[in-house]
Amino acid sequence: EQKKEEEDEIDWLLILEIVLIAGICLMLLVMLVFLIWILLQRHKSRKTKKLFGSADRRLAIRALFEYSMNILSVAGLDIRNTSLYDYREQVGDMFDEETAAQYEEIVRIRQEAVYSDHEITEEQREMQDAFKNKIWNRIYKNGSIIQKFRLKYIYFL
Repeated sequence: EQKKEEEDEIDWLLILEIVLIAGICLMLLVMLVFLIWILLQRHKSRKTKKLFGSADRRLAIRALFEYSMNILSVAGLDIRNTSLYDYREQVGDMFDEETAAQYEEIVRIRQEAVYSDHEITEEQREMQDAFKNKIWNRIYKNGSIIQKFRLKYIYFL
């Protein structure tokens, strides 16, 4: 009878080992998926940044503007379905009037690049690039730790 009772007992140590191994495998899988996601986001960011110097200036303007809007979003701009010109006041409140005027000008250039067949000049592309660099530097130097973290590791900007 003792042998039968010993056979009927549950081996808790074996169950614990199985649960531990399954947990470690699951954790490794989650880490692998997270690493793949990070690598894909970094690749996407690098691909976008290559467009900044594209020979097709229209494409470069659109990429620079989208990147700038992502930076402004990190800074606290409430992006919603509205005219791009409507953000001018918010940009002015976040930065200063000069930056708001520059924002309005880059919106005009972006609209021209997207909706017209006018020639886009290198000067206009450089203006977009300068605006992007200005707001990125301001947020990275003067922003909170959370904004810096979002800028570098959430949006990969």
